[in-house]
Amino acid sequence: MERNLMVKARELKLGDIVKLGDSGYMTATITQIKDNQITFFRPFVHHDNIETSGGLMTYTGIEEFSVYQDSERMYFCYEHDIEIK
Repeated sequence: MERNLMVKARELKLGDIVKLGDSGYMTATITQIKDNQITFFRPFVHHDNIETSGGLMTYTGIEEFSVYQDSERMYFCYEHDIEIK
């Protein structure tokens, strides 16, 4: 299994875990590859500034989004070529 490498969108595989940005919640998993589109899944958390709100207001959820497989964008993969049974 290869780890920690840069790959183009067309090289991503089902189950790959990729970094989408520098924030702590920018890790996504490839959940579907179909019709030239790659679908990503990631959790997210957002909270308002505790100093101005007087309390912690936390929002949690999930996000799914897709990119075209022929995109030239490079993705940093934590895991690549994972066996899915």
